[in-house]
Amino acid sequence: MKTVDISIQNISKVEGHADLDVKVVNGKVEKVKLALTDNKRFFTEAIRGQTIDSLPQAVARICGTCSIAHTMCCIEAIERALGVKVSEQAMALKKLTMYGMMIRDHALHVYLFSLPDVFGKDSVLNFDKKESKYLFDSLEIKRAGNKL
Repeated sequence: MKTVDISIQNISKVEGHADLDVKVVNGKVEKVKLALTDNKRFFTEAIRGQTIDSLPQAVARICGTCSIAHTMCCIEAIERALGVKVSEQAMALKKLTMYGMMIRDHALHVYLFSLPDVFGKDSVLNFDKKESKYLFDSLEIKRAGNKL
């Protein structure tokens, strides 16, 4: 029986910090463990006891990249807790906001995290002048997502 243990610490190119452990026995994956290793930031404790109208702004600070997602989730939780019926127009605006965030975030992920691998670089900071064109493309796509 051949066993291979794979352990990757501090996985790069993910938002946050993570470790990955994989156990392979006779060519079959037996166990996979993904550990999120970010330090606790105690947002739950920070917002406990706060007024309901202050919560969306507070949770927007959880993550700079996906502040919209945290805000929208908080607003939906408040609406459900209070039994608020959301109009079709409000729901459409919320969806557009989330779609814009997805466009923005996916563009940044592809260009900033994945594209360096395509060019065999560690970072976009190592791009030459020709490759840097893609950074400007990513910012244009990000801008489109923000405008949506």
